[in-house]
Amino acid sequence: MSEGALDTLRRERDRLARRLDRERSARAEAESIAERAIRDLSRINRSYETFFTLGVHLYCTVDAGLCFRDLNPSWDGAFGWSLDELRGRSVLELVHPDDVEATAARAQATLAKREPTLDFCHRFRTRDGAWRWLEWAAQFADGRFFAEARDVTEMVQMTTALRESEERHRAIVENAVDAIVTIDERGAIESANPATERLFGYREEDLVGRNVSLLAPSPHRERHDAYLQHYLETGEARVIGIGREVAGRRKDGSVFPIELSVSEVRLEGRRLFTGIIRDVTEQKAAQRQIAETLADLEKSRDDLRTTLDQLRVGTLIVAADGRIDFASRTWEAMAGREAASVAGLTLEAVLSLSAADRQAFERALDQPAGERKRVSLSLQRPKALPLAVEVQVENDPRDEAARIFYFYDVSEVVALRSLLAAGARGNLIGNSAPMRELYEQIGMVAKGDWTVLIEGETGTGKELVARAVHAASPRGKGRFVAVNCAGLTDTLLESQLFGHRKGAFTGAIADQEGLFEAAAGGTLLLDEIGDISLKLQATLLRAIQEKEVLRVGDTRARPVDVRILVATHRDLSAEVAAGRFRADLLYRIRVARLQVPSLRSRPEDVPLLAASFVAEHRARSGDSSLRLEPAAMAALQLYRWPGNVRELRAAIEYAVIRCPAGAIRPQDLPPEVTAGASALVVRPPVHAPLEGPGPIPAGPEVAPGDERARLLAALEWAEGNRARAARKLGMGRATLYRRLAELGIGPKKKPPA
Repeated sequence: MSEGALDTLRRERDRLARRLDRERSARAEAESIAERAIRDLSRINRSYETFFTLGVHLYCTVDAGLCFRDLNPSWDGAFGWSLDELRGRSVLELVHPDDVEATAARAQATLAKREPTLDFCHRFRTRDGAWRWLEWAAQFADGRFFAEARDVTEMVQMTTALRESEERHRAIVENAVDAIVTIDERGAIESANPATERLFGYREEDLVGRNVSLLAPSPHRERHDAYLQHYLETGEARVIGIGREVAGRRKDGSVFPIELSVSEVRLEGRRLFTGIIRDVTEQKAAQRQIAETLADLEKSRDDLRTTLDQLRVGTLIVAADGRIDFASRTWEAMAGREAASVAGLTLEAVLSLSAADRQAFERALDQPAGERKRVSLSLQRPKALPLAVEVQVENDPRDEAARIFYFYDVSEVVALRSLLAAGARGNLIGNSAPMRELYEQIGMVAKGDWTVLIEGETGTGKELVARAVHAASPRGKGRFVAVNCAGLTDTLLESQLFGHRKGAFTGAIADQEGLFEAAAGGTLLLDEIGDISLKLQATLLRAIQEKEVLRVGDTRARPVDVRILVATHRDLSAEVAAGRFRADLLYRIRVARLQVPSLRSRPEDVPLLAASFVAEHRARSGDSSLRLEPAAMAALQLYRWPGNVRELRAAIEYAVIRCPAGAIRPQDLPPEVTAGASALVVRPPVHAPLEGPGPIPAGPEVAPGDERARLLAALEWAEGNRARAARKLGMGRATLYRRLAELGIGPKKKPPA
């Protein structure tokens, strides 16, 4: 073989050797990749197994047809379903009918890759037929959804309750007489209620984002910033609180005195400040008038009493020897004591103060006259609750050693702040004495498992009281079932209460449990129990006594664990006497008793209820301008409400339909409500109480259209107290003063004794 051929063979051999080396290297690399893939797959499988076996969360896989496939052990019994009952079952079968369409649409969007993940919340049916809120987080991969579910029912309920509470608070703020402004830590205004526009002339949209110094003249800006900065740095409440007097500035540039009460609110890590602003122009004018009168009249006690008694400010004059020399009638009404009983006593003997209040009071007395600040006190009163007051101490212009004490009633401000902080009690609304007593009784009755008889007129809210008892009881997490016993035949009511067997009567096509069984573990309310027949009363008595029910057409009694509440508008004792109600059943259901007060017995709750109903319509309609005019509110307070709270709600709905937009006027209310509110009584009894006898009845001397006579009648009814007359007329004090000036009506002087 030639040398050239040998060279050719050598080159071919070397080429084949290099190719073989490359193939070996590639094969080794492929084997390495395969080994890593096998290890990764094993790790994924282990993670997948851990995912479905560890932890307390609800994990599962769902196929593209939305049927359960793999479920971790946490699902077993979580909602009453076993794993076998859920596996292979369609998720949509267990979704609330109102949520099915949205759930299916979200799943389809994820399958179509329009959404990378599937995050949604819907109601999920438990095995016993109840509904729980589930929050899902899922991703679609490898032909199935990998999902995690969380039970968020409590969170949804808390969110709903918070929203309702916010709506109630908003109604209180928007109907408040005083301006309420919220600012942030920088002093920027975040919100303002409608009263702010009436007081300052600015609409809310004009104020939001601007510094609160807009509402005060420039000399106050530095003081405001210093007060706020000091409070933020030290947390000392002395620079911010109730009753700070500053100067306010209206939109037209006019300056007027205001009383500022500020409280701190912490919300989501932020510090906000809510200020309640009251125009104290009249109070300042009253103080000036008192000082001038004291200087002019010297010791003329009769003339002094005439002036002081017409003011809303309670006044005490303490002589140089430390003994009380004079007490105004307004102070008598505030303290609940007669002037004759305190004359000659020391201030310490008359004012029963706590240790903290006494220290604050003594510090104010030690300050020079020009530097004294108002002191907030709790005025203790015999046979009455304490009254929140502020006391301003001034020197007597006739005697530098004597002192004049001005008592201002700030209970409205304190009550408003309390309402803003606490809100109402569930769905029961009212802060009157009868309602506070009812709340206390509900708390006591809810502790046990007794049968409770709830009595009250139609429309007073007996079912709401029953729900409150259930919610506060140990059975609060169980079901609450209510049935109205009126208007049903014995057969229908018996079947509804106790259930029936298949074929027990025409139309009974299947076994059916009754409400006694449906409410097991919870509470059953039998409303209008006084309307059931004597025959059914006997059956009901046995069910309550023996704690077992016999279904219609059945022969086997079934035990039940349920608390019984009953309600009626009838006098059951009278029904027993008339032979229409069994005495033994009455004794069995009347273990504990609750009496729901009528609305006419608690007229002070009418504004709260009306504001709440208006807020409901405002939330449903989205009309934020909807509100009650003061005159309409006054008409509501004067009406007797034979239909109670139900009639009040209907009256508000009637007015909402009729009012053009925004404010509800008196003419928008039902005619029966406004019929009795167009006139006032002219002359009260000679010794009428200072607060008046209640709603003013119509009198023959005052024609509905005679405004002058109407104003004079209100002033005479209020014994000259203009602030009280303004409240009874449903108008602001400034409006009343302006109308009196326009009509030439001045203060009425009493002749000397």
